[in-house]
Amino acid sequence: WYADLGIDLLDMSENAWRGYRMTAFTGVADGSATASGDRIYNYQTNTYVNWTPTIFGDAHKLDVPGGIAFQFGERVTEFVTGQGLPVGDKFRFVNAASRFTSASSGITGYRFDSYFGRANYKWRERLLIGASVRVDGSSRFGVNNRYGTFYGVSAGFILTETEAFKSIEWLSFLKPRISYGTTGNAEIGNFASRGLVAPTAYKVAAGTTTAQLGVIYNQLGEPDLRWETTNKLDIAIDFGLFEMADATTLEDALACARRWKGPPQNVLVASADGRIGWTISGALPLRTRATRRMIDWRDA
Repeated sequence: WYADLGIDLLDMSENAWRGYRMTAFTGVADGSATASGDRIYNYQTNTYVNWTPTIFGDAHKLDVPGGIAFQFGERVTEFVTGQGLPVGDKFRFVNAASRFTSASSGITGYRFDSYFGRANYKWRERLLIGASVRVDGSSRFGVNNRYGTFYGVSAGFILTETEAFKSIEWLSFLKPRISYGTTGNAEIGNFASRGLVAPTAYKVAAGTTTAQLGVIYNQLGEPDLRWETTNKLDIAIDFGLFEMADATTLEDALACARRWKGPPQNVLVASADGRIGWTISGALPLRTRATRRMIDWRDA
């Protein structure tokens, strides 16, 4: 088993100043200053275990990994703007302003916890079967549906490991496969399921200028808000030619191309270090002198 811990921290602050000489651009005759801060914290931990039994013999292989994961994220923001700075360029911070015109602050956060497991079975390096399940919980959803369960199953068969396909020289890998599974989406607001209130000012009586502070509802709660689930079916065939995927050098790749016995093909390959090679793969048709007949490429 093993575990890991990831920490992502961002602490950013900004101070902006606009003097009285910039009145034509800002519209503020006596200067302004702004201070803002943005702090983001993200912690994630994962713990994994893996069970590999050996009681089934050499023909059967079973691998069963599983684990748990936790994630915590939080963001804190502050912003304040002031106007009315003393004349001159010496006072550039918002604490020197004679009046504050805008201010805000806020905090938001979320939590995730996940539990997952998977089983991978292999028979004689040919038949591949997999199954997985995971349970994810998020603070973003309603109290009645915090957790969602998602699963997946898959199967594949490597035909090139059978005797019938091993004799095909140009086919190095062939595997039909099918999979079906469900995935969840939690990309919504951190408080989308909560009932929220906000401060507001209201007048006690008509004709008065004195306002009282109060709160109002600005979002109704939804305790049944749940995970968005997507179902996906995947059917595919993976194949490889001439062991091209195993080539590690430019020369190996060109040698693989030359083993092609089908119709002639232009083959252009390149290596990671920038070398480029070109060749014609396949057998070129020959023209006989007596009949001027083209010999089929399969017989060339």
